[in-house]
Amino acid sequence: MKKYLFIFLLLFNPSLSFSQDGIYFLDVDLLINKSDSGKKIVLKLKKINEKNIEELESYEKELKKEDEEINKIKNILSKEEMNNKIQELKEKIAIYRSKKDKIFKDYNNLKNKEIEIYFKSITPYIEDFMEENSIKLIMDKKNIFIANSNYDITDPLINFLNKKIDND
Repeated sequence: MKKYLFIFLLLFNPSLSFSQDGIYFLDVDLLINKSDSGKKIVLKLKKINEKNIEELESYEKELKKEDEEINKIKNILSKEEMNNKIQELKEKIAIYRSKKDKIFKDYNNLKNKEIEIYFKSITPYIEDFMEENSIKLIMDKKNIFIANSNYDITDPLINFLNKKIDND
């Protein structure tokens, strides 16, 4: 997300004087979560994440169940059989951890890709909004220490995007 704001800075080459109007800020997270097109992406990612969590929890329950079974029969088994069972469980736990890491890595890659695609798709609309409202620079709210709330264009931009994207 910060990449896009940096690109805005480079593309529009504004003067460094912040005393003049035409410099505004927006809450990028709110833009994604409240705009209609952003909500679709958030919902898609949420469903994928819930599916991943459900899959991992299921696998984790199986491992816990197996661990409990080993603990129940540990006095009955020979030392060698017990060590074999424990080794098998450790191997399954290692597989679970690598699977978990892969799922989270894949999810984060997908999330970043979806957000990048989203911002690429709305950039022309934001440029239109900037032109219509004589805006020279839009900054992410996270990168601003303090500013007058009159310079927050998050809600007007969300409304603009919702209207424009629905019409296209």
